[in-house]
Amino acid sequence: MPRSRAITTGYVILGLLGLSDLLSFVLGGGSDNGPPVAINVIGTILGVITAVALFLIFQGRRRGSAPTRPVVLTLVVTRVLSALLGVPAFFADIPGGIKVVVAVSIVLTVVGLTLIRPEIPAATAGGAAGLPAN
Repeated sequence: MPRSRAITTGYVILGLLGLSDLLSFVLGGGSDNGPPVAINVIGTILGVITAVALFLIFQGRRRGSAPTRPVVLTLVVTRVLSALLGVPAFFADIPGGIKVVVAVSIVLTVVGLTLIRPEIPAATAGGAAGLPAN
């Protein structure tokens, strides 16, 4: 079954956010207005995990199989954690433009996650996906 345009758009949005996490360490590492180094490192790690999860999702789709729930949930968790890393920016003494960028990234995260929501397979009645209920 082909993936809907909305789900693909959600994955693209989340992928671009993951890419921005990957590039933030390289581009904003030495800036006075940038996040602390620890936050940058954590964000970069989350970006790498996001990229790997998206790679696995699209590889599985090319082979004709639906993405597995753990991979999709990994993507969801990395994007939620990345969005939460941006929240302290609203309480820091930084330029308003940076706060706007953080707000936009949080909103895009919510939009992307909402768009991929139908892609998360439902667990069976037994509580574990793919296992028969006794």
